[in-house]
Amino acid sequence: MDDLAHRLGRSVEVDTPSFEVVCASAQIGAIDDRRIASIIHRSPPPEPVPWILSHGIQDAVAPVRLPANPEFEMLPRVCFPVRRSGKLCAYLWLFDEPRMTDTEIARVTGFIEPLARLFAHDDGGLHDRAEELGALAAEILGGAEDSVVTALDGGYLPDDGRLTVHVVRLGETVADAADPPEGSSARRLQLELSRLHRSRPFLVTAEAGAVMVVERSRSIVDTDKVLDEVRRAAIVSAVDIEAIGSAGINELGRARTAVRRARFLSDVAALPGWRSRQLSWEDAGAWRLLIGWEFNEASVHAISDDASRLLLAGNRSYWSTVLTYLDNARNSTVTSRQLFIHRATLHYRLERAREIIGDDALEDGWRAAALQIALRLHAALGEGRAEGSTSGAGLPGSGSIPRRR
Repeated sequence: MDDLAHRLGRSVEVDTPSFEVVCASAQIGAIDDRRIASIIHRSPPPEPVPWILSHGIQDAVAPVRLPANPEFEMLPRVCFPVRRSGKLCAYLWLFDEPRMTDTEIARVTGFIEPLARLFAHDDGGLHDRAEELGALAAEILGGAEDSVVTALDGGYLPDDGRLTVHVVRLGETVADAADPPEGSSARRLQLELSRLHRSRPFLVTAEAGAVMVVERSRSIVDTDKVLDEVRRAAIVSAVDIEAIGSAGINELGRARTAVRRARFLSDVAALPGWRSRQLSWEDAGAWRLLIGWEFNEASVHAISDDASRLLLAGNRSYWSTVLTYLDNARNSTVTSRQLFIHRATLHYRLERAREIIGDDALEDGWRAAALQIALRLHAALGEGRAEGSTSGAGLPGSGSIPRRR
């Protein structure tokens, strides 16, 4: 890499097909913040990836020029796809500032074939590795003794940090219905994530409509890096991530509990009114109390009679104001600011709500908690329904009567 960089007077970087940095030359010439970040963190953030792929580099067999992108603070680049027997092995990147000449491009092109021999991967071996990692992940999530020790000894997990499971729920595609399991979204993503990781290693296994990632993280920074890698791999694999639920495994014997929690949280994060599409057990708050409930309007009414009366009144501003008020621990200043209304308007709405559900409904401990939880569920279910409607169809598979799961 350094030899090529010195010949061209430009820095060189080589990435995997999922944009993990494999190696980079000494810095020569132009550089931007994205290159610096990718070298420091061994991978770029996932946000620019769709734009990068939109230039057709995944299918290209010849160099591709990418223009500058001020939004992502990226200088112009030239991408050289590295292929072996037609299979994409890596990308070689050079800055296109100043613009590369045809002679320079030809010089780099002559370097691609020997590079491909170094980075070519055997997909047959990748399938075997995916099976091995998947089986080990399943053993850990099943609470098998010594499974973590086996993973540590094999270098499949770091030797420090807390065990965490992420249930990555995937969107359904037409291809999933037509393809065999080997071609499903979950299987494609599992294979891509089973390649060697240049940062902290983790395990992944697939199930119907989801993959489960097992990692050890020292902090949220480690977890964010793993989930960024999952998102990049999903983009490269043409897989849509619908939601992510996460839970820590405090004791190996309780791994099944962590899986149940993570799967539940992925269901919560997939609700129509949930915006972030990601939720951890530590941040779930009152949602924890809904584990085991069906996500439908029948559950809303079963959880809180006060919520039923407030919703049946048919005024969205009343119930949404009550929910925001309770979410903000009854702080009128914060609530009025969040709703962009005058405090007098806030007090008027709260008084109308009290007339409907009673003076104590917003103050009594459990009663107010049940009201808050029920209204949260209604809000998460209610995106796209007519204002004030309480008769939404709920989620696929929801029944008219709430059931414990």
